[in-house]
Amino acid sequence: MLVLHERAPGARGGGGEGRLEVEVEGLTLISEAYGPEGHHASRFVLVVGGLEVRDCGAHKEGAGGAKWIKVLSQRGKRGQGAAAMGPVPGVVGVRVPLLTVVQDAVRPDPVAEPNLEEFRLAVALLPLRLRLDQDVVAFLSAFFGAIGAAAAASAQASAAAKAALAAEPGAAAEAASRPAAAVAVAGGAGAGAAGGAAVEDAESLDAAAPYFQRVEVRGFSLLIDYRPRRVDIAALRDGAFGELLNLVPWGGVDLAFKPLRLSGIAGWDGIAGGAAKEWMHHISRTQAHKFVTGVAPISSVVRVGSAVAGLLAVPAAHITASRRDGTLRHLDGQLSRQLRRSTATFVRALVYEALGLGATVAGGAQMVLQGGPSPAPSETPSGVMDGLRQAKDRLSAGFGAAADTLVVVPVRAVQKGEVTWREAASKALRAAPAAAAAPASAAAAAVRYTLLGVRSAMDPERKEQ
Repeated sequence: MLVLHERAPGARGGGGEGRLEVEVEGLTLISEAYGPEGHHASRFVLVVGGLEVRDCGAHKEGAGGAKWIKVLSQRGKRGQGAAAMGPVPGVVGVRVPLLTVVQDAVRPDPVAEPNLEEFRLAVALLPLRLRLDQDVVAFLSAFFGAIGAAAAASAQASAAAKAALAAEPGAAAEAASRPAAAVAVAGGAGAGAAGGAAVEDAESLDAAAPYFQRVEVRGFSLLIDYRPRRVDIAALRDGAFGELLNLVPWGGVDLAFKPLRLSGIAGWDGIAGGAAKEWMHHISRTQAHKFVTGVAPISSVVRVGSAVAGLLAVPAAHITASRRDGTLRHLDGQLSRQLRRSTATFVRALVYEALGLGATVAGGAQMVLQGGPSPAPSETPSGVMDGLRQAKDRLSAGFGAAADTLVVVPVRAVQKGEVTWREAASKALRAAPAAAAAPASAAAAAVRYTLLGVRSAMDPERKEQ
């Protein structure tokens, strides 16, 4: 378990303490070294059985307290994606892993240059699901930005040290005499040549990045959901048009990353840059529309429109086939059955999206009534009974908060002698409008969970969308 960050209480967006955790399951490392002769030098295998990144914060609290929200996890059935690589050496009798990385080191010319090694890399990944909100995005940007800045500073310091070492022959010779900086020379080397070899090594360290003859990445998919929690109107007025993404949630963006085969790549940065370039070009050319159709209102229209198209396509295809035969026949039997199925599909899609729209409206009403972002469900209701249970918990919490404000707190104040009954009644009356927002917000949340439960019962496979 790795804890990536903690938010201080009262931090913006979190509304309290929280942390992002990474849990790795079934981690296996295999390292094999072969003999000094031959083309194969070594093999390194990394296998990750499962991976979850979870976020916990006060803004995600449910009726039972703080709940974990999966930020990154596997989706789909095991046995896809990584299985295409075939069996992993040394890993027997385990389920198909989430991630498999195999790196082979080979010698292009083991006779002339036995110390020269180049690499071949193969990566396979199962389908993933990514759930984001503004707090997670902000943290990940800051986290990896800090890592990048630290890496850049380290690279600059290393480059400066190398330059200083190369500019001073005496220092280079002294560094060469230390075991940590010793340079192995094929066929042996005399003591007088150690300084020159160290200088050459110092000058060539910049070119010591691993060279990959071939990089293969199996195709995989990534399903992205984004749930905004607030909109910075001031930033939007100042021209930060990125805030437009926070106006409505968008989800169900299923991106397919095509298989990659790269060759002649120097360094890990070269692999990352080449893969990003290929995938960005492919996604922008073939899947950009998914980001538009993933917006909540538009996705509902697309799904209903697809159902309508299917409903109209059935009679059109049947009539076209009949006219091709020269007669309009068989318009009752098979056609009527197809029409019934298409109509049922259309009604199902319409009801499903209407429930989703109702849940979205109820969530917006809840956000307005409570004066802040509505907490995301820790777990989407799995059915009608689960939705009703979560609705009951929300109603109990809302009416309990109102009762505390209007009855329990004033009575305790009177019992302690802090105020009189008249003063307590006056304070309770003044607090009544604000206290009424709690049960109203709870009622909106109850409607939301109930609708989500009914929708999940209609289509359990899409309950997370």
